[in-house]
Amino acid sequence: MGLIGTVLHPLYLGVAGHLMSPLSFLQRPLRWLQAITRFRGGYSGGPSFAFELCVRRISAAERRELDLSTWKMAFCGAEPVRFADCGFRREAFHPTYGLAESTLIVSGGHSQGAGPKVRRFSAAALGRGEVVADAAEAGTRALVGCGSPIDGAELRIVDPSTRAVAGPGRVGEIWVRGPSVAQGYFHCPEDSARVFGARLAADGPGGAGDGPFLRTGDLGFLWEGELFFAGRIKDLLIVRGKKHFPQDLEATVERAQPELFRPGCAAAFSVEIDGEDRVVVVQEVQRGADPARLDRAAAEAAQAVFDDHGIGLHAVVLIAAGELPKTSSGKVQRHAAREQYLAGRLPALLTAAGAAVSPAAARDADLPAVARDASQPEVAARIDRLRPLLAAHISVETARLDPERPISSYGLDSLSTVELQADIAAAFGAEIPIAILLSGPSLRELAIALADAPVARSDARPGPAADARGDVADATVGRVTWSWPARVDAELRPQLIAFLDRVLAVDDAVGFPGRLSPAEADQVIDALDRDLLHRRCQVLVARLDGGVVGQCTLVPSGSPNNRHIGSIVRAMIDPDLRTANLLPAACSHIVERCRSLGVELLCIDTRVGSRAARLWQALGFREYGRLPDYSRVGAARYEGLYLYHRVDELARAVAAAR
Repeated sequence: MGLIGTVLHPLYLGVAGHLMSPLSFLQRPLRWLQAITRFRGGYSGGPSFAFELCVRRISAAERRELDLSTWKMAFCGAEPVRFADCGFRREAFHPTYGLAESTLIVSGGHSQGAGPKVRRFSAAALGRGEVVADAAEAGTRALVGCGSPIDGAELRIVDPSTRAVAGPGRVGEIWVRGPSVAQGYFHCPEDSARVFGARLAADGPGGAGDGPFLRTGDLGFLWEGELFFAGRIKDLLIVRGKKHFPQDLEATVERAQPELFRPGCAAAFSVEIDGEDRVVVVQEVQRGADPARLDRAAAEAAQAVFDDHGIGLHAVVLIAAGELPKTSSGKVQRHAAREQYLAGRLPALLTAAGAAVSPAAARDADLPAVARDASQPEVAARIDRLRPLLAAHISVETARLDPERPISSYGLDSLSTVELQADIAAAFGAEIPIAILLSGPSLRELAIALADAPVARSDARPGPAADARGDVADATVGRVTWSWPARVDAELRPQLIAFLDRVLAVDDAVGFPGRLSPAEADQVIDALDRDLLHRRCQVLVARLDGGVVGQCTLVPSGSPNNRHIGSIVRAMIDPDLRTANLLPAACSHIVERCRSLGVELLCIDTRVGSRAARLWQALGFREYGRLPDYSRVGAARYEGLYLYHRVDELARAVAAAR
């Protein structure tokens, strides 16, 4: 919807379109609706969570300043939102059905002024593949019509096992044919033939042998001239011979504890236990939820599923907000959740298996209190102010937050991290770069970083307790000097050795298993000096107060056919300055040097899940491969991550990060 509907479509029509950075929206959702009000926008939309953020983070006073009466079409898969008091009309919602393989829309729209069509159907009948309308609340499932097929699109509702057209009043797989359907998947002939080359059964009704069609993998039916989506084939649960839609079980769990469980954040799937399919439900809990209530909540959820569906759950797994695997558009990835559950990688707050409930051991551990360093009272005070800001986004009590633990380990997703950045800006009047937050700093590191953080933008709405900073740039970065030495001279050698020792004291992810002996350190520096002498590499050195605080080696390709490619190796920053936003500053110098050398593409490899990986990816470096046995430190083996970035794109990313 974004690329085709709101970027290419205005270009095709020759009309005005206004684009907003997703980061700007996430930092302050009000900006989106202010833009619609200001530019008199008629067509706009976003994923479900975008509307949820607007409802949750826009106050009544701010809504009174909005005028959404010009908003004619809001495309979204969310429930209706509460904007009636600022001119938003229910009929502006246009539910649609589409997929990338059919670039992009298949059906949508409704009668002018009618609004979305919502109908109730028997849940039991849907489980049998039958469509039975029922106006009652109990035992029914409310579905939203996705409109009629667009011009040129042909729909068939097909029995996926027989490939025969399903009769009226039957649920089947949605098959699509039309001019917007793609030819297939790039360089995947087998998948293309299976998905894009489907044909109806030769001996079946409704156009025997007709095709080819696109098999969507979605279940649905036609009712009152509109397409209704019922679920995914691969998500369908079969327990003791009876079919169940996972959405039905997930909705039942959410209703069991609506004030505790996050809506739209559950995943139901089956696992094989002793040769029998059993059902597991994973459910996110609200941020700030009382841990003492989780036991009872899980038991009530399991009881509700048994009462409504006759299924005894194998397990109810409660996880923190943001931990459930989802697509970039906010769709629950049930298969990924199942894989994590089977591998024991779901960060459970609590797992209820049958009658036994056992909280995760990690949550039972006593977390240390803030160490009151008398020499750093300002840092301790900032940690105290940061605690409630972090606690508001995770399911951990404020008093149990460890100031030395990476904030990413508490289950913060990218959305929550951006929200935390906005909260910090409002509370302190200072803006921590998003690259630093995404790298997983501790509360103590954030408190230290705030000492030199730049002033927040004026629309961050700093509170009355905000620090008065004025128009101050990042003091630490401003005092750092940068150079590209041609050789390692007598002055630089001891500085590099001391710097390397400080880095290796806390980090074994830069190519060495641990701290080096004086002889080993000399060998490393000698090898670097030889490479500089023979121009096999160039090294960027950052100095602060007479010492080295950063080093990054750039290695241009020696192949005649690959002179446009360079590699970054052993990029290191002093542990005490890892929250000073030095990496974007270093990258600006790397960009300049690359341009002078004719290097257009940069590559780097690092350990999967490392702090360095998160920092590089936050600057836009993209993954192009992984190596399972990348590095070994003692008995541990680590997976390697290979990243790349175009130099011109990196220049723009660095400008934004600084």
